[in-house]
Amino acid sequence: MPVKSAKKIGVLLIMTIAMLLVCSVGSMRVKAAATPKFRTGSIELTRIGAVYVLEILNKVDNSKYKWTSSNENVATVSSNGIVRAAGVGTAKIKCVITYPSGKTKTLTCNVTVRIPATDIRINNATLSNGSHVMRVGESYKFTCTVSPTNTSDKIYWYLDDSDPNSNINAVRVNSSNGIVTAQRRGKIVLMAAAAKEASEQAAKESSVTDAIIIEVIGPSNEVVSAEIIDAKTLK
Repeated sequence: MPVKSAKKIGVLLIMTIAMLLVCSVGSMRVKAAATPKFRTGSIELTRIGAVYVLEILNKVDNSKYKWTSSNENVATVSSNGIVRAAGVGTAKIKCVITYPSGKTKTLTCNVTVRIPATDIRINNATLSNGSHVMRVGESYKFTCTVSPTNTSDKIYWYLDDSDPNSNINAVRVNSSNGIVTAQRRGKIVLMAAAAKEASEQAAKESSVTDAIIIEVIGPSNEVVSAEIIDAKTLK
């Protein structure tokens, strides 16, 4: 191979390698210059007045930041990204970033504010030997007291049939209003739960619950008990 041709090939190889190196470095620079983003895309605050500092990752020097809340009755935000719970509900916190070049980027974080219940008590059960007694065909509306009174949790009523001796068909319960209708004889445990959602799954996962035993007996014209007073008297 002529010397000139070999030199040309060598020069071309060197130029090719140099171009590959430049592209590689450029690619590394692109990867290094990550786009700004919130550390988290959603937050939950569990009391009025609670605060959370929204952190922006990959900030660009000399950028400007404008913060806004979609619902200040739920959550407010300061010029430094400090979110404060104002009321129960949901809101979106936005931050518009203006780069030194004039281009903009908008970041969004979903905020949920709730007040969890800490205690619940069924307050109108009439217990006899540890059970609230009902007759077949009878309906009764159970009520409960929940703390704190301004909780955002939902009340859900359901039957616990984990006891093998219980009769799940003894009563029917309206999960939203606590109305129980006696259907068949037997005993069953009625549960009241305060949960994030009004669903059976959320209620069963909740640790804020109360329970009573319901015993269903026969209809009112049925003899429930008898006592001989004397030779002529049966009570």
